[in-house]
Amino acid sequence: MSAHTIISRTDDAALRMFRSVFTTADAFVFRCVNDRNYTMQQIDGHVQKITGYWPEDVVGNATRSFFEITWHEDTDRVFGIVDDAIAKRIEWDMSYRLRHVDGHPVWIREHAGAVRNGEGEIEYL
Repeated sequence: MSAHTIISRTDDAALRMFRSVFTTADAFVFRCVNDRNYTMQQIDGHVQKITGYWPEDVVGNATRSFFEITWHEDTDRVFGIVDDAIAKRIEWDMSYRLRHVDGHPVWIREHAGAVRNGEGEIEYL
């Protein structure tokens, strides 16, 4: 058995465990660009259940950007927390509101961080 086979099996088990958490909990995970819209590259989990939007609606800003569904009064604070954490090279943990597709606020808690490449440049959040 090669090391590649062992890693693949470990990765498969980790992926199954990861998916089981995000299919049973009211949560979602994302990967986005560090831009003004927080352009989603990937989003998975209970996005539709929590926000009313399908993942396809926000990936690539197809019909809405994540920024657009962030509660307007919370956007400056969100940008401030993220920018500060990026500058300090730490993760952030915050709560803020998203605008559900029907218009009501939905509180979410976000724990995230910037993922950097070997040169220290941000690849995604």
